[in-house]
Formats: sequence, structure tokens, C-alpha cells
Amino acid sequence: MKKMFLLSFAAACVLNAGTVDGIALTVNGKVITMYEIVKLSEQNKISRQEAIEILVEKKLEETELAKQNIKVDDFDVQKKIEQIASSNGLSLSDFKSALLARHINYMDYKNEVKSKMAKERLLQKITYQKFAPVDEKDLKLYFENNKQEFATPAKIEALQYSSKDKNALERAVLSPMSNEPSIAKEEVVIDTKTLDASLLYVLKNTKDGSFTQIMPVKDRFVAFYIKDKKEFGAPEFESVRNEVVEKLSGKKEETAIKDYFEKAKASAKIKVIRLPN
Repeated sequence: MKKMFLLSFAAACVLNAGTVDGIALTVNGKVITMYEIVKLSEQNKISRQEAIEILVEKKLEETELAKQNIKVDDFDVQKKIEQIASSNGLSLSDFKSALLARHINYMDYKNEVKSKMAKERLLQKITYQKFAPVDEKDLKLYFENNKQEFATPAKIEALQYSSKDKNALERAVLSPMSNEPSIAKEEVVIDTKTLDASLLYVLKNTKDGSFTQIMPVKDRFVAFYIKDKKEFGAPEFESVRNEVVEKLSGKKEETAIKDYFEKAKASAKIKVIRLPN
């Protein structure tokens, strides 16, 4: 079906080159306009075909949301936005002002949050229905075949940023060269043998040249800019068991979701009418 769809797409482009209005195609009766394709393509700097694939997947998600009877009410959305505001140290009113200062319409933001929440619930339902839990044999086999993923550095060179002002630290992380007087910076060499497992996981999985998430430490907030990791060694399975579970489970969930939507796409009624070049 995908081959037929691509052929139809190519033919439509030739026949309708330059046209940017009207209906482009329908997915299970849901309309995608040529304007939507062009807008998404230009905004995200992607090809027309990539934009089409994204919009088709969105319509398939809408079909599945209806089929699975997944709904998100405004109360849940409002609660989620308040949580997002609180996690940034802002009241809802201040958060709305911050969005406005960035030229983001609050209702557009609210609709985006609602859409993401619905998609998350759909994916959770799909993985619950289709995902097979991993067993011990799978875990050990994955670990043996992918030991490099779990190699642990003995030492990590980093620049530690700390402050009592979380907002100032967030600004410093976004603009490391800026001069925030409330930020203390310190060159550190971290011996990973002395770290608890959760902090080691964060540091190890932060790419060199990047910041970790901001973490509360006693009465301050701390973030580490990772400079270099050294003296890697292969760990024992039991010492990284939780990490193996997380990675393998994540891969199985991704496969379950991908297979689900591939089947949904194969059975979808996609009708190409005309497409922009």
C-alpha cells in the first residue's frame, strides 16, 4: 500500500504543481489540506513527503483515539499546565505572562498540551495491550549483546553550576556564557564509585558538552556541565540491572507502538486527491 501511496503522490505532484489550496488527501475520511502540508513543510524545514507522513500519522492517531474512546477533559489539561508552571517556579498567571512574552498564544499552548496528553494515553493503552514483559533470560541476553551501552566511567570531569535561585540556574543553563551573579561555578572530577545509582545514571547518560537536568541538593539547586568521561569499565549485570530493564522495555514498547501503527496505516482508507509540489 505504501508503494501505491507514493506513486499516487508523485503523479498528483505532476498534475497539480504549484497548487496550494483545497483538499490534498483524506485518511479514514479525515481531511488533510494542501495548505497544512505546505505550512508544516516550511515551518519545520522538511520535505513535502515528510510533512505528508507526519499529517497522515496524526490522522491515524485521531482515528485510534476515537476507537479507543480516549478523551482528555479541560480540568485535566488545566491541572497539567499548573504542574508545568509550578515545576518552573511560576504561578499560572506568571506562566501565562511568560508564554505571552515569547509570543505563544495560551489557547494554542493549551490545545497542544491536550493533544500530547491524549497521545500519551493512547500510547500507554497500546503498550498495555500489546507489550510483552521482559523476562530474566531476555535481560541477560540483551546485556551480553550490548555491554558497551552500560559501560561505566570511573571518573567524570564536569563544571558544577549551583545556586539557591532555580530560575537563575535555568537561565545559566540556557546561556552558559552569561554572567549570573548568584551562580557558583566549580571545576570538579567526580569519582563514580562514591555515587548513588540514580545520580550515576544521570551523569553517565548526559552527553559530553551538555548539561544534566537541574537537581535539588540540600538548600541549593545544582546542574553539571559534562566535559569528559574517563576510564570506562564493563559493569556486572546486577549493578546495572534496572538500567537494562529500562532500555529493553523501552525498545519493546517502541516496537509494539510501531507495529500497531503500521497495521493501522496498512488498513487505513487513504485517498489522494491532489498535492502541492
